[in-house]
Amino acid sequence: MFNLPLTHFEALLLASNVLLFIFAKPLLSRFLKNDDASQHAASLNAFRGLNVLMLLTVGAGAFLGAEQAQRFWLLKILLVLLTAYCFYLLIQISAWQLRKHYGNWQTVGEEQVLTDSYKSRLFSLMSTAALAVLGLISAIQIAGFSSLLQTTGVLGFVGVFLALTQASWLPDIFGGLVLLNARMVEEGDVLLIRLHGEPTTCSVHKTKLFHTELLDLADNHRIMISNEQLRRQPLHNLAKFASAKGLREQLHFKIGYDTPEAKVRSMFSAAFASAEQNPEILYERQHPIEVRLEDTGDNALEWMVCYYIKNVRQRLLTRQQLREVILLHSLEHRVSLATPTLVQISGQMPADS
Repeated sequence: MFNLPLTHFEALLLASNVLLFIFAKPLLSRFLKNDDASQHAASLNAFRGLNVLMLLTVGAGAFLGAEQAQRFWLLKILLVLLTAYCFYLLIQISAWQLRKHYGNWQTVGEEQVLTDSYKSRLFSLMSTAALAVLGLISAIQIAGFSSLLQTTGVLGFVGVFLALTQASWLPDIFGGLVLLNARMVEEGDVLLIRLHGEPTTCSVHKTKLFHTELLDLADNHRIMISNEQLRRQPLHNLAKFASAKGLREQLHFKIGYDTPEAKVRSMFSAAFASAEQNPEILYERQHPIEVRLEDTGDNALEWMVCYYIKNVRQRLLTRQQLREVILLHSLEHRVSLATPTLVQISGQMPADS
């Protein structure tokens, strides 16, 4: 009465079901690349819920007996789900091993993070495709499609479905591979991109198969953008310096013609001398600043101050801090940073009509 109508393969799946229930949490924590605690908890509950359903169904089959259990369709469905579950974990473990062997270590904030590379992503796609085909064939066999015609029919349906939908997912996979191969978008990098017509400074949070997650450094919120869309627009990677000095930043100020050049330069020098004493302002102090005349406008002269930074994640904060310091010293030196609306140069006033 308690003999189960299970094949050796199905018995192996049931044994693995018990082990997966016990070790679900460490397996998910180790192999699933997921930083969201709520999503991680939901995945853990879903996996363990499937385990419980499987055990209850097997118990019901043992209670009903072999003849009744053969007609117990829920057992077959759960065996298919368990097969998919096992192959999903195999895909995640394979991807983790490939990332560990072929991936790159990146410094994100103050910690070292293992990220995907072109090789790890490519090999992961190949292993995922192979394991997915094996898992599909196994699920087909468990579902009862034993003949070659039935098996090829199911596989053909899946193939047609993928062919019809390839326009929605294939460009993103290809775009992600191109970005990884060029090494222009890596986790932890800071990008300057144009979103909704506005330049936005973002940090790369996650590079995934179909999309990339960005963190807006100004508003501190996440942005999801498809890999194909990201690849098609100009990318300014602020973390890839052209020289060892770091990123060359510029601040622009419009100052009236009536302010002497020496006074302007003295004001900027005093401002940066004060900024050097503040350790919270993060810029490369060992490199001298550059003060240049950028443009001669109708109402004012446009002055440019250049400095270097390497902590590009603090780029916006450093700009704000330096502007505040420069404003304070402009008041001390009586240098107006307001753009004049009228210029009067002595000896060149228009004659009265």
